[in-house]
Amino acid sequence: LGRFEIVSSLGAGGMGVVYKAEDTRLHRSVALKFLPDELARDPHALERFAIEQSKTTGMLLFGRVTYEGMASYWPSQKGEIADFMNRIPKVVFSHTLKKAEWNNARLVRGDAADEVARLKKQPGGNLTIFGSAQLCSTLTDRDLIDEYQLGLVPVILGRGNPLFKPNPERTRLKLLEVRPTKSGCVILRYGRERFAQRLRGAVDEVPGVDDPDNRAVAAPML
Repeated sequence: LGRFEIVSSLGAGGMGVVYKAEDTRLHRSVALKFLPDELARDPHALERFAIEQSKTTGMLLFGRVTYEGMASYWPSQKGEIADFMNRIPKVVFSHTLKKAEWNNARLVRGDAADEVARLKKQPGGNLTIFGSAQLCSTLTDRDLIDEYQLGLVPVILGRGNPLFKPNPERTRLKLLEVRPTKSGCVILRYGRERFAQRLRGAVDEVPGVDDPDNRAVAAPML
C-alpha cells in the first residue's frame, strides 16, 4: 500500500478493519482503517464518520462565527446528527456575543484556554471543536488540542482562513488514521505525540507520560 507495509490486524467492526502498519518513509508504526466496500461507495460516508465520532464526544466548543452558523442551522433540522447537535452541551467563546440561546449552550467571555484547561480535568466525553479557526489557534498555542481530524478535499480555493496560524513553536503529531471516501475527500486523524497512546486508533505506546487530564480535545476540520 504505497509507503505503508501492513504488519497485523488490530480489529474489525461495522465501520471497517483496523491494521497496524509500518510507514516506510517515516519509520514509525501507524493505524490504518479500511472501510467495507459498501461504506467506501457510500455518499454519506462523512455523515457516518460524524455519527461515529459523536459517540465519544461529551461537549462541543465553538468560536463566535462558527457558533452563529451552527445555531442558525441545526435547531430546525431532523435526524440523528441534528438530535446530537441540539442535545449535547455546548460552550461558545466570545467577547462580543451577548447571549447563547441555542439549547444547552453556555457563553464564556473569559480566557478560552484557561476554561478549556479546566474542562479537560472534569470527567466526561471528549471536548470537540467544530471549525472555529481562531479558537483552534488559541488552544494550539497553549498545547491544549490532543487530536486533529482533517478532511482533505480535492479543491484548491486560493484563499481562506488558515487553520494553523504562524507560530514559532513546532508541534509534533502522530498519524492515527487515514480514511478515504469515494468523493475524493480523505479524512486524516493526527494526535499529539505524547497523547497518542490514549487516543482512539493509536498503535505505539508512549512510556513515561504523566497525563493529568480526563478528557481529550479533538478538532475535526471536515
